[in-house]
Amino acid sequence: MNESPVNLTEVKKMIGDNLDLFSSLVDIFTEESVGQMDSVENAIINKDSVSLDNSAHSFKSSLATLGAFEASSLAAQLEIIGKAGGIDDSVDIVVQLKLEYEKVISYFKSGQWQKDWDTVR
Repeated sequence: MNESPVNLTEVKKMIGDNLDLFSSLVDIFTEESVGQMDSVENAIINKDSVSLDNSAHSFKSSLATLGAFEASSLAAQLEIIGKAGGIDDSVDIVVQLKLEYEKVISYFKSGQWQKDWDTVR
């Protein structure tokens, strides 16, 4: 069995056992995250470190709120690169982020998180 890209144990520590709240957050994330991922990628394509800093920061926060800590960590690395005014070191990280993001989205869209919710304490 593959390890989940979302740490529901940590989510429950943050929001309690509030399935309705988390379900709403998942719905918002699945709608808006494509644009966030695109903003990160476009910042790199356009070699815009300020936009990379801003878009990666926002995406990092969204991912962390939902317990997607691996993806959030990758976005944080991109944020640091953007703050430093760099772009060149970001290509490998954004590829990793995209792969991890796709795991997160698949997990949410498949509904597996709902099956896992009650088994997590």
